Amino acid sequence: MNKESFIKELKIRNVHVSDEQFSLLEKYMDYVLEYNQKFNLTSIEDRSEFLEKMIFDCAIILNDFYLKRSSILDIGTGAGFPSVILAILSNNKVSALDATKKKIDFINKFVKENNIPLNCINERAEIFAKENRGKYDYVTARAVAPLRILVELAIPMLKIGGKLLAYKGPSFEEEIEKTRSTFV
Repeated sequence: MNKESFIKELKIRNVHVSDEQFSLLEKYMDYVLEYNQKFNLTSIEDRSEFLEKMIFDCAIILNDFYLKRSSILDIGTGAGFPSVILAILSNNKVSALDATKKKIDFINKFVKENNIPLNCINERAEIFAKENRGKYDYVTARAVAPLRILVELAIPMLKIGGKLLAYKGPSFEEEIEKTRSTFV
């Protein structure tokens, strides 16, 4: 995909991108795909599929105007999705949390080399929550755990009125129902 098509796809999602942001997103995609051959960071190896599922899907929440100047924690960030994408594309305070040190080190290397304002934290969510109660406007999670577990992990770290933004697959309605029946 060329630059114009890439920017057009983000605009369709109501996400605007500067030349510098485009360059950083492309650089991160190349970085992940290169390291993926050694460390198995994602099952996606095709650039087009990567753009759609890793960059465009992560960026979609930025079309919500409430995310402006917010604090965001990404639980179980893995290879940096959505945390790195959100840090590149927004003016939010973004933190990436993962229990796997190798993944946090991988992300940290890229963000430091490219001056991306992302706070990388190597800790289990349950432990991190003990010292970070009510700290975040939003908590995101992508491919981490069933919704009922995400709710339990996220709620302690959310400010009053904060929101969990859980990226879920095709069976999301079933997960919502199971979660609703667990907490009602």
